[in-house]
Amino acid sequence: MITLYGKRTSINVRKVLWLLKILDIEYSYIDTISISEIKLMNPNGLVPILKDDEFILWESNSILRYITNKFNLNDYYPNSPKKRAQVDKWLDWQASDFNSSWVYAFQSIVRKSEEHTDKKLIESSINNWNNCISILNNQLKKSNYIAGDTFTIADIVIAVSLNRWYLSIGEKNLFKHVDLYYDRLSILIGFKEIIDNGTP
Repeated sequence: MITLYGKRTSINVRKVLWLLKILDIEYSYIDTISISEIKLMNPNGLVPILKDDEFILWESNSILRYITNKFNLNDYYPNSPKKRAQVDKWLDWQASDFNSSWVYAFQSIVRKSEEHTDKKLIESSINNWNNCISILNNQLKKSNYIAGDTFTIADIVIAVSLNRWYLSIGEKNLFKHVDLYYDRLSILIGFKEIIDNGTP
């Protein structure tokens, strides 16, 4: 059986929890674990961590790929090289460009970090964050979901990021196609419980 280690408040843990909920896969969940125990499995000291028998994997987007591959879930992670590349593109973009855009603003506005108070850097981060939302909005003019017309694991990682934006600086009616997309996601199983649950 798969074991998942993590905290439910973590944006990256919630990616994996939502996929497991959607797929109704049996798993064990452990959230009472010390940092020293975490580092034995992940030298970065971060969660989520997935354990499958003796196999250990960290990095949330890699875990999503592993689960879909393990259970041959081609609808969520296509076999077709071109379709899979589209999913991979958005998985990688979310982990790099999108994630890096919000760090300073999020730490300042939501976390109230005393180390993130530079007004120019806050403004720059907000602008970068909104620019990423604009990129998503333009993509969603073309398709119902981020990598095409069907739901994939790329939508899972975009969903948690959009939820963070809405709860931090975002507003409805600024990006029409993003709003419509978020509404489509909101009716899926587990979305309200795991993603849109008030935790940014």
